[in-house]
Amino acid sequence: MVLGQRGTHVTGSSAALTLLGRWRLRVGDQEILLGRRERRLLACLAISGAHSRDWLAATLWPDADSERATACLRTTLWSLRREVPGLTCVTGRLLKLGTDVESDLEHLQHSISKIISGRQATPAVDEAVRAVPSLLADELLPGWYEDWVLLERERLRNRQLEALKAMARQALDAGRPRPAIQYARAAIEIEPHDDDNVLLLITAQLDLGHIADALRAFHQYRTRLGWELGADPSPRVRGVVARALASSTSGVSRPQYRSERRPDRTRTAAPPKSVVRL
Repeated sequence: MVLGQRGTHVTGSSAALTLLGRWRLRVGDQEILLGRRERRLLACLAISGAHSRDWLAATLWPDADSERATACLRTTLWSLRREVPGLTCVTGRLLKLGTDVESDLEHLQHSISKIISGRQATPAVDEAVRAVPSLLADELLPGWYEDWVLLERERLRNRQLEALKAMARQALDAGRPRPAIQYARAAIEIEPHDDDNVLLLITAQLDLGHIADALRAFHQYRTRLGWELGADPSPRVRGVVARALASSTSGVSRPQYRSERRPDRTRTAAPPKSVVRL
């Protein structure tokens, strides 16, 4: 681990900037520790892209007057260029990350864009299971509360959710409900109160003929909405479940009992149609 080792050049070496889960910079096989100002500047450039010095100064030092903020930016840039040349570069009047610096956020955003645009094929079941953690990823810069971080964190969360939904729909359209279940469950982890997420899960389970699982997902969703929001599932969700029950002839049956006094608790059965509350 190198603390501001002067003479460590990015040009000709691979520089990897980590923003998901933590801030970390590696140049080649060395980890570089920088000061707080330098870390914030690199993170801002990785998140927001190329910007003018005035914009960067005002964003990174919002409580300082323009003269003081500009001086802070100038000092930070001088420190970065002295410690690790090549981390930043200038294009016209814009400052941006050096051309040899890559960030994990950039890679994640690229993958999400491919998924949403439909340019990435739906993976097989095992691949889907492995892909979910990479799509969810770690939180962007946890513990950072600057406005420009909070805005990007929320935007990234929404894009992750959009990608998971897109993958679930693509899997359903391709007649592959098992991968769809993986993506729908991951989407529910991000946003547990979204009708679309639970509908994707229920639809995939129904496609497999797993009516009991679909009912369980519906009841969990209804309970969660009631406890946390004081709301009920939308008519759209209730309609899907009602139609599945109506078209089922044997998927839902009455619980089995050993006797009238003591029910058999060794097996789990879906509730009878007559008592399913939608």
